[in-house]
Amino acid sequence: MKPLDAVEVRRWLQANPDWAASGPAARLLAPGRPVPRGVPARAVPPELAVLLPLFPGYRYLAVGPDLALVGRDGAVASILPGAFRP
Repeated sequence: MKPLDAVEVRRWLQANPDWAASGPAARLLAPGRPVPRGVPARAVPPELAVLLPLFPGYRYLAVGPDLALVGRDGAVASILPGAFRP
């Protein structure tokens, strides 16, 4: 993901202030590894997902203040740190 994607997320958050990401930062979040068990992860709303690049077979998750792109196998493909930080 690119820094421009963080701009899209922040714009969306400004328009939707009632939506909040889940939990604290996930220090153990790493590309190529699954989201650790017990770490709260929340699917981003479809209205936000359509603003981000489409990667077939992947979904976007809010993991603490970070935006993660996660594959069908559960492995993190990419992380945009602090995307959901105000």
